[in-house]
Order: sequence, then structure tokens, then C-alpha cells
Amino acid sequence: MRSGRLTWRASRPGRFGFAVNMAGAVPFAAKGTEKGVRGYNLIVIVKSSSPFQKLTDLKGKKVAHTAPSSNSGNLAPKALFRSRG
Repeated sequence: MRSGRLTWRASRPGRFGFAVNMAGAVPFAAKGTEKGVRGYNLIVIVKSSSPFQKLTDLKGKKVAHTAPSSNSGNLAPKALFRSRG
């Protein structure tokens, strides 16, 4: 994409940031239906015996994320969890 040889590409949401910031991509469409854009829910799952039962329980702790370009496993939690404490 950065070389200018790619004209069109379908991509996962997490890749858009890299495509836009590093290769100048311009997103112009999203998956969806006549009811609107299709999305997903971001959830945190822990064992029932975990000392972490609320997002605020994670404050000050180190948290492992998935691949840097993963929207649901890295980018969205970094953006959305901060506002939740």
C-alpha cells in the first residue's frame, strides 16, 4: 500500500489506523445493512475467582493486549477503558 501499487483493499478495523497514518488510505465504506453500520461489543472476561471484577480494579495494573493493530484486542480498549477509570 505504501508503495502506491494497491488501489483497493478490504481490511479489518484495527488496520485502518495504520493504513491511514502510514500509507495515506482513505476509508470510504463500512460493513452493514439497511439498518446501519455493523459493529461488535467489546467485553472483558475473567475467572469468577479473579480479584478483578470491575474495570476500575485494573487501574495501575499491567494489562496484556493482542497484536498492536487489533481493534478489539488493543486499540479499542486503550481508547475506551481510559474513560472508565
